[in-house]
Amino acid sequence: MAKVFLLPIETTSRELDYKIFISCLLAEKGSKVFIGSKSKISYFLNCFESFTYLDKGFHFGNSENFFNKLKQRKAVILSLDEEGAIDFSDGSALNKRYSKGLFDEVNKVYFWGKAQFEKYGKRSKNTNQSLITGHPRFQILKPEYRDIFKNNSDLLKQKYGKFILVNTNTSFGNHIKGDKFVLENYRNRFPKIDQIISQDKKKFEHICQTIESISTISDIRIILRPHPEEKADSYHDRLCHVNSLKIVKEGSVIPWISASSSVIHSDCTTAIESVMLGKDTISAIPLGLDTNLLCPLPIGVSYKSLNTENAAEMAVSGLPVNYSSNADKILEDYFSHNLDSLNLLVDDMLSESSNSSIIKEKALFAKKIKLFLRNIFIDKSDILINEKTKGLNRKNFIKRFGIISKYLKVSAALRVKVESDSLFRISKFR
Repeated sequence: MAKVFLLPIETTSRELDYKIFISCLLAEKGSKVFIGSKSKISYFLNCFESFTYLDKGFHFGNSENFFNKLKQRKAVILSLDEEGAIDFSDGSALNKRYSKGLFDEVNKVYFWGKAQFEKYGKRSKNTNQSLITGHPRFQILKPEYRDIFKNNSDLLKQKYGKFILVNTNTSFGNHIKGDKFVLENYRNRFPKIDQIISQDKKKFEHICQTIESISTISDIRIILRPHPEEKADSYHDRLCHVNSLKIVKEGSVIPWISASSSVIHSDCTTAIESVMLGKDTISAIPLGLDTNLLCPLPIGVSYKSLNTENAAEMAVSGLPVNYSSNADKILEDYFSHNLDSLNLLVDDMLSESSNSSIIKEKALFAKKIKLFLRNIFIDKSDILINEKTKGLNRKNFIKRFGIISKYLKVSAALRVKVESDSLFRISKFR
């Protein structure tokens, strides 16, 4: 009997590629993998039994109810946190995400690096409950994997020529649903949410001023990529006078980084990816911010600009010849950059999974019909969910599957079956 795995996706741009990698490797070894939006997997949950679920982050007070539903279906719950390294200086976010409650609920916790494992792994119920695996999304940035992004990167170079990439992460202060939504939905997780919102607004303005500084010293194209949860119109309104600026919110950030000449950010995770891809990476942060509410790792791997003019100069002209950073140590301690994360993770997932998985095909078909009819008559679109799952559709999924499966040289019998508009099955079809 084939093992069954459910892999939820919350943010397509950062999760899709590496989860297709994992799915292909699992399916090549005889498993059936369902990969899709978190909401779709939740909707079809009752169609499965004794499966393995790869969770993407624990939230105390919210995750427990869903985990109980999984346990009722006799699921094995494995945790690979999507935010497993980037945190404020005081460690408050990861302390909650890797709380004792997580270890009480799940079968296995996968850590990105030894630094996190040494700090939080002691909360494990036993020595076998935790494993350092790194994270596949960073492994596929290594040179031997970059062909999977090359075509998209080349197209961006052809379209835009030489450009500076600016990645932002001020979603608390520039949220697509506004400040009220952030206050109501994040206060329990972040006691200092008022200060975080205020600080994000200052970071927003500093990034805008940095872009203006670039435009005054060079006519180079500037590409601004807001965080998926940010309101892009805020940047359009603030920077409408900068003719060299293009604001985009599409696809994975990796081809954009690969195609860029340099990358500017505040304290964003994309700095890690930028450094791994060998790009000049500049952190642009205004003076006077509370450093306890900044993320030190992205800053630590980057050139720390003195002001907006300095950030602009470094992005246009390049970093100083004698510049050096602490990047190598950070990448190894927190991201396990030298591990073979994909195979390490897949092998352990297989060893932890159940051998008696059940797919209730008739129930699955019935729920698909019900979902189809419901979508005809009821509009349940949500601007935030739609933005985060942009690209999780049949056309893009099959395209990315084709590229990744070709790279992996998997069996010709490995195919995709579209179960719904954002849920896909990868397995060997005879």
